[in-house]
Amino acid sequence: MRLTFKEKFIKLLDDDDVIKKLNKVLKLKNKTPDNSEVMSAEYKRLENENISLKSQLEKITAENDRLENTISEKQRDIINLKSYNHDILEKYHSNQKELEETKSELSETKAELKKSKNVYISLKSQLEEIIAENNRLKNTISEKDRDIIYLKSHNNDILEGYKSKEKELSETQAELQKSKAVSDELTGYFKNPLELYDRYKNLDDRIKRQLSNIIIDKSIMTFISSCSQYGNLEMLWDHTKYLLLNGEDISVPRDIFGYFFELLNESAEKPLYTWNEDSISTRYDDSRHICGYGSSAQGIVREIQLRGYASANTGKIIKKSVVKAER
Repeated sequence: MRLTFKEKFIKLLDDDDVIKKLNKVLKLKNKTPDNSEVMSAEYKRLENENISLKSQLEKITAENDRLENTISEKQRDIINLKSYNHDILEKYHSNQKELEETKSELSETKAELKKSKNVYISLKSQLEEIIAENNRLKNTISEKDRDIIYLKSHNNDILEGYKSKEKELSETQAELQKSKAVSDELTGYFKNPLELYDRYKNLDDRIKRQLSNIIIDKSIMTFISSCSQYGNLEMLWDHTKYLLLNGEDISVPRDIFGYFFELLNESAEKPLYTWNEDSISTRYDDSRHICGYGSSAQGIVREIQLRGYASANTGKIIKKSVVKAER
């Protein structure tokens, strides 16, 4: 706290040496200076000393004021520095957080890039096999062309053989065109199977062991091959129902069945099977429905847990839909 001049002066009066000197001055003032020359000299000396003390007091007071102002300035500087340091720390924490987020995004991008690279390598290998097959067919066509030239150089006795070879050439060219079409569509066909294959590979090993006699996951090709056979698809539906009734998550096997069920229909000249047309909020019908996990045996259908299917030709239900009904 800053002291006034009066308070500082009062504080000096607490000093014993100052009090003694003031008492001497007061005594000398009460005496007659004419008593002796010695007393007069002492009085003057003390008077001068008193003036000197007052001067020193004023200097000290001024110096104290200056020091107090300096301290106030330093305190303001300290407050400003603390505020500045606080702002710097906030910026540092903000930048640190942004850096961590950027590192996380970079890590995710690298993982996605690695996954895309693996897909590219797989597709490239498959396309190389198709190109090799195309080259083989081209060589076959070249051989047939040479056979045709040879046949044309002979007489009419081998004309029938020539026509036969020409027909074989036409069939081979048609096979080549079909192979090229397959090559062009491979990338599109493999997109969904690759995603389903990755999801299946990430399934719990316990579930995969139960499905191992149906789905072969040694490679994407064995996965597609095993899931494209109707017998395996039928067993997959049955086992998916078994998993559902035991409270397991069936999202992956159900999606695999759905994709290859549609693929099986598309590969035929006309659809072989149709999905059962079951709806929410209809009454449970045991001629069309099977009680699912947590379902009542009667009441209103609230959820279709696994949709069944029927023959497209006869309309006969092959697999009933597994539903959850409530009374």
